[in-house]
Amino acid sequence: MILALGGATLTTSPWTALDANAPDVIGVLLVLGAAAGYGIYIVVSNRFVHRAGPLISTAWVALGASVSFGLTGLLTRSWVVPGTLRAAGLLAGLIVFSTILPLATFFAGMRRVGPTAASLLSTLEPVFTILMAALLLHEVLTQNQWAGGALILAAVVLLNLPTRRGPA
Repeated sequence: MILALGGATLTTSPWTALDANAPDVIGVLLVLGAAAGYGIYIVVSNRFVHRAGPLISTAWVALGASVSFGLTGLLTRSWVVPGTLRAAGLLAGLIVFSTILPLATFFAGMRRVGPTAASLLSTLEPVFTILMAALLLHEVLTQNQWAGGALILAAVVLLNLPTRRGPA
C-alpha cells in the first residue's frame, strides 16, 4: 500500500524535483479526505453489491448522483442544457464512458475479487490517465510520473502474487 500511495503521489503531484514550491496544503487535505471517503464508500458498497449485483448497484448510484446534481443545478440556477446535438452527444458520452461503464465494471470486479483488491487495482487510474494524456494529447511525462507509475505497477504485482504458507 505504501508503494501504491507513493506512486499515486508521484504521478499526480503538482510539483517536480526541480520545483521547490510546496503543494497547496488545502488541496492535499482535500485529496486525503476524498481518499478516506472513497475507502469508506468501497467498504460500505461492497455489502450492497453482493446482494443487489453490479448493474443494480450502478443504477442506484447513478440515480442518486443524477438527483443530487439535478437538484443542485436547479437550486443554484447553474443547470445548463446542451444547446446543440453535438454537445448533447458529448455529454451522453461522458455519462456512459466516464461514469456508468467504469462504475459498473468496478462493482463487477469488486464482486469477484473483493473490496481490497478492487481498491488497489483502482490505484492504476492515475497511471492510465497519464498514459492516455501522453498518447492522445501528446503530453510529456515527467520523471516523477514514470517513477510513480512504476511504483503503482509494482504494488499491484506484489499484492497479487500468490502467498506462500509455512509448514503446518
